[in-house]
Order: sequence, then C-alpha cells, then structure tokens
Amino acid sequence: LLDEEGYVAVDIRSRRAFRCEALKGARSCPAVDVEGFSLEAVEHDRTGWVDEFTALAEGELGNKALILGDGGSRAQERAAEAWARGGLEGLAELRGGYPAWLEVFSPAGKRRQKGKWGTPGSEEHDYWTASN
Repeated sequence: LLDEEGYVAVDIRSRRAFRCEALKGARSCPAVDVEGFSLEAVEHDRTGWVDEFTALAEGELGNKALILGDGGSRAQERAAEAWARGGLEGLAELRGGYPAWLEVFSPAGKRRQKGKWGTPGSEEHDYWTASN
C-alpha cells in the first residue's frame, strides 16, 4: 500500500512514542496524550481526534491513509471510530500496529533478514555471519 498505491502511514500513537521511533515518512495524528514520565506516565484519550484525523486524511493525504497504532485495544477502538465516521475511501489499518510493522520491517521500511540472532547461552548459532 505504501509503495505501490500511494498510501501514507498515519501514526496514532502518542507524540512521545512518535518522536522516540516512527516509520519513515509517517504523519503523526495522536489519539492519546501522555502525562508524566517513565513508570508514572498516564495516557488520556484526545477529544476531537476523529475530526483531526478525518481533516488530515481528506486534505493532505487524498483519502489514502494507513493507520498505525500501538497494537493495543485502544488503538483498535480508535481505528473503528475512523471507519464508522465514513467518508474515507482509502482507509486501512495495520493489525498489530507499529510493533507488528517492526517484526517484519525496519523503521526505514526495509525488510528484516530472516532467521534469529544467537543469544547468550544458546547452544548453537541460529544465524551465521562472516565472523563465524
């Protein structure tokens, strides 16, 4: 969708999560605000998020948006709100959100190599490199 059909990824995670790590070329439209730091951080739903998302998708993105959340139930609820709102012909959601993207691709969009890296204490090397 991103490469061949002109979709733009819209990251609905918090601004803090987006600034920490995000998909290259993604737009931020946070569905939650975060207050506090570290283990005491609290997320609050943003009121009017659906209006902001719809305006962004209809205006700048040409109705082609791929929603990236955090993979949790709140992100799925927000994607369902956008679907229920209607009016957007090219709306897609990546199930599992940004964490699912990272399992297959890097943040730059390059496919990750198959296989596993050996972990300390493993009995054999799961992934061979030139140094083996």
